[in-house]
Amino acid sequence: MTMRQFPVEHGESHHSYGRDARCWLPDQDPFGCAFVPSRIRNPASSIDLVQVQSFCRAALVGATVLMLLMSVGCSGLWTRNAITIDTTSNVSDRRQSLVVLFPGFGGKGVHFEQQGFIDAMREHGLDADIVTLNIKPRIYFHDEFVDIFRKEIFLPARSKGYKEIYLIGISMGGHGVLLYATKYPDDIAAIFVLSPFISGSRQSDAIIEAGGLEKYADCPFIAWSQACNLWMSLKAYASDPKRAANIFLGFGKDDVFAEQSRILGELLPPENVFTVDGEHDWPTWKQLWLLAMNRFQAIKAQRMAPQP
Repeated sequence: MTMRQFPVEHGESHHSYGRDARCWLPDQDPFGCAFVPSRIRNPASSIDLVQVQSFCRAALVGATVLMLLMSVGCSGLWTRNAITIDTTSNVSDRRQSLVVLFPGFGGKGVHFEQQGFIDAMREHGLDADIVTLNIKPRIYFHDEFVDIFRKEIFLPARSKGYKEIYLIGISMGGHGVLLYATKYPDDIAAIFVLSPFISGSRQSDAIIEAGGLEKYADCPFIAWSQACNLWMSLKAYASDPKRAANIFLGFGKDDVFAEQSRILGELLPPENVFTVDGEHDWPTWKQLWLLAMNRFQAIKAQRMAPQP
């Protein structure tokens, strides 16, 4: 079983949870995730990868048993308060538009404010209210994620009179944004995904071997079905030029998920895809967000201009 590092977002450290842990995921199933000490990652350590794999297999079995128990009578505990509002910011008085920000795996909504995203929106004169979310990390992998967000966040926002709702996601938050947009495409005015995690390398490698997403027809035999289904949904979603024009994608050239972003970017208008020198971290995402805002405001102004 191939193991891959999955970056855990953190307000102070862009790629670790604290300073001595990372989440390791089997390519085919995210529920094998386990936090392991940094010394295990050290090539000089006496603990080899087989031990790490055994640890992750045990975590996978435990998670599976827990899920089965919860599905029998405790499923409500699994999803209770899974998606909640962390911070709100009223930038405008008219309240016609709402921007919703999805954090990465292990991140918090307040990190967007700490990293200057909210200030950047104010400086650009963004005419919208802003909401940042707290999302329990494992709910991203739950089948009910999209409908929980719709019930707890989207529909209440719509009932308050917001006519345009924009979704922004970084890393695993980008995964959640793409899941929602592909299931409820008519709900969203536009989406912004920065360094999105879409799938493990097994799926992305299969897409590359097929010659791109447009030629990709089937999932690998052993693969994470949610990610495979998301790729196929993105393929259908982006086949509509109007919908493809409402996806804005940014990623660092040295990002751990850059290959996945390149695959997605091939389906989008070139002017909606932004790259900068950088990795999977907040400074890179801040640069990308500034570029995306500039491009989006130019497009929006063009759409609102009187037609000859």
